[in-house]
Amino acid sequence: MRIPRIALPCAAALLAFVASDAAAFAQGAEAFYRSGDYKSALRGFEEESAARGEDPRVFYNIGNCLFRLGRLPESVVAYKRALRRDPSDEAARFNLQLALAKLGAPPPPPDTFVLQAHRVVESLSPSALLTLTALLETAGLAVLVVGRRRRGLVGTGAAILVIAAGAFGAFVYRAYAEPATEGIVITTDARLRSEPREDLPTTLTLKSGETVVVEERGDRWLRVRYGDRSGWTEASTIGIVQ
Repeated sequence: MRIPRIALPCAAALLAFVASDAAAFAQGAEAFYRSGDYKSALRGFEEESAARGEDPRVFYNIGNCLFRLGRLPESVVAYKRALRRDPSDEAARFNLQLALAKLGAPPPPPDTFVLQAHRVVESLSPSALLTLTALLETAGLAVLVVGRRRRGLVGTGAAILVIAAGAFGAFVYRAYAEPATEGIVITTDARLRSEPREDLPTTLTLKSGETVVVEERGDRWLRVRYGDRSGWTEASTIGIVQ
């Protein structure tokens, strides 16, 4: 089947139109934000998000508007969406911790070398992780071959191979594992029930800003897990990080 020649120019024109719309939304939203009109800025950034899609900076800007408007749990959702797409964004990470602190969440663990390494791994695509694995494996084997008679180099080579194995494990997880769906309580509280019914008693009440794992999703109800307890709560009480 032949594609009409006019199809490609039309597709290019459509993409250019969408891009220009997104740029216009961004400019208008930024102007509103600078003037202190955060509600209008939020609408503009949300329209930009609808036009542009997965841009982490748009989610970061949405988070900032929500933070300024005092909608802290929703800002947490937006910052986490930004970090899911760009784990290296330190501004989004800082603002996320600030929002969590205002919500009374416990402080994050100290920023150790392991956590920094974990963030670096998170920022790599599966293909980049596979490339890193191959490079580390090659380097580790080369060190073992060159330094097979020197104990110090043998230990170094073995350590590099262990890191390579860890990188490969991260690749397998990122490429094939289904990540858990995270949710944030965005209302004053979220009341869990044993079944998706309003007439049942509450089994657990979660506070604003608390994090849950979403196990099942419906139009009105969500099944969530908090620690070792799970139950159903209304979907409007939870912001999904996706």
